[in-house]
Parts: sequence; structure tokens; C-alpha cells
Amino acid sequence: IRYTLRLGGTDRRMPDLPTTAMQKPGPRTEQSVTLEVRRANVTALKTVEASAPPAGVREYLRSSPTLNIEDDEIRKMAKKAAGSEKRPYFLADKLRVYVTDVITEKNLNIGFATASEVCRTREGDCSEHAVLLAALGRANGLPSRVVVGLAYVRSFGGKKNVFGFHMWTQFYIGDQWIDFDAALRESDCSPARIALAISALNTAAVGDIAFSIVNVISGLKVEIDAIETR
Repeated sequence: IRYTLRLGGTDRRMPDLPTTAMQKPGPRTEQSVTLEVRRANVTALKTVEASAPPAGVREYLRSSPTLNIEDDEIRKMAKKAAGSEKRPYFLADKLRVYVTDVITEKNLNIGFATASEVCRTREGDCSEHAVLLAALGRANGLPSRVVVGLAYVRSFGGKKNVFGFHMWTQFYIGDQWIDFDAALRESDCSPARIALAISALNTAAVGDIAFSIVNVISGLKVEIDAIETR
């Protein structure tokens, strides 16, 4: 999907959008940017073998207050979710399916919980799915980070066909950051999503990264310029 994003109001400036395996920002002005988002090549990802991560991504394996992989309950859950799988893409997919299913209470009642909290309550929305999946990945040796942005949903809050605030997970596989979305049940993620910010969650809390894009979302217009199908 090729998008044009525009910000309303003369006091707002379009931030630099992240480049990932799916998303490539294009020409921009102070208040607009073009963007191409396409599905990752899952066929190629399935051939990637397990290997030690390069030095530049090892920070995405650290334990942190939000992604506390030193928590015994997180470790037990991570081991149960992974089983004997070691191949990076298949491991990430297995963890994604596990998190989708283990969070049985899908609701908006929780305000930016840590992975340790989600591990115990098994409740929450997209942010809880994202942090638990990121933690289970790190506990299994998969570098992980979270993404906040927009995702297309058919209906939300009484409105139909909208892009709404969303959070999901990325794993480092085959020298690329690959999207996995436990809340929307996607391992081969749809390009009907826009990444606005990315965080390792090593020092920042989930709420910090979410609130950092509020000013952008509140004035953003999303235009779909073209859609290509395969």
C-alpha cells in the first residue's frame, strides 16, 4: 500500500518515520510524507537458521522493568510457548500464536502493563499483547522491540473502516526487523498498518512511547494512493 500522510495545523511537524522490513518512507515536507508498506517475504524468512545476533542488536535482548525476562514466571511461559523450536521465524510465529491465545481477556481495562503483569493477569489490549510477545522472544534469544502506530480495523468505537492507535512487536530475523501482531492474530502482517515510533523498552515505559505520538495521531490524515495485490 502506498500512503500519503498529512498533518493538519501549522504548528505540527511530521516526525521522521521508521524504516523497517515492511515500511519505507519516501519524499516528505514539514507536514506530509509518502510511505510504502508491503508484506515481508515470509518464504525467505522461513529459511533463516538460528545464529548469534550481531553486536548492534544485543541491546534488544536485555531485561528491563517492562520486559523483565529475569522473572521466573516469564521464563517458564517462554519455555512452554517455544517448546523445542529454534528456527527464528517459526519460533516467532509459535510465540505469536501462544500470546494471542494466552491473553484470554481482550479488553481496554489495563493501562500499559508490564510483561510480568500480563503474564499473570492474561488480560489487556494491543499494548499488553505486544510487550508479552516481546518478552517471550527475548527470553528465547530473539531480539525484540515494540512498534506504536496505526492499524486498519473494520470497526472501532462505533466507526467503520478506520485507522486506529495500535501497538505490535518486531523480531530481528535474518538481518531485518519483522512485524508480528499478537492482538490482530498476524504473523504474516498486513500492510494496512503504519509504524510511527519504535522502542526497545529498555529505559522508556510503554506509556512513554504511546504518548509520544498522540500529537501526531490527533492531527493526521491518511490517504491511500495505491494498493498492489499479489
